[in-house]
Amino acid sequence: MTPLLFISIVTLVLVILVYWILASLEKRQADDEPEGTRNNLKFETAQELFKFLDPQPVLEQDVLRLQANNEYIKLYWHISSETWDSTMEKFGLKVQRKNIIIRLYDSNLSIMDVPVNDIQGGQKVKTGKFQTSYAVLGIKVKEDFVPLFLSRSLE
Repeated sequence: MTPLLFISIVTLVLVILVYWILASLEKRQADDEPEGTRNNLKFETAQELFKFLDPQPVLEQDVLRLQANNEYIKLYWHISSETWDSTMEKFGLKVQRKNIIIRLYDSNLSIMDVPVNDIQGGQKVKTGKFQTSYAVLGIKVKEDFVPLFLSRSLE
């Protein structure tokens, strides 16, 4: 009978503690807080989080990025209309957007052309054993390739 009495007393003490905690929470009102403390919280981050930031951020309006997976590479590109038009004027080209390609290069300077047909989008390309190092977005004029935008190299 002693263990039963002990369990009953411990249970009673725990129930009283839970009741006391819940009762004290109900008494606390939002009006008790000083004015403006809820919305003006200060927050500090560790400096270690910032050492992985890109040291040269790319403007989101003009981007050519690569993301490599086993036998695939994901391409993301976005060139603003203003940049596209000014580049066409600068080089004196009057090429339609259907001639846009992304040329992939590997470490041996072998190439693989991927037609993209627009100044913005994304595409997943199966590269197989071709190990892409970097890419160049450009246009194909007859048999010539005119490079316009260079991606960062993959590491």
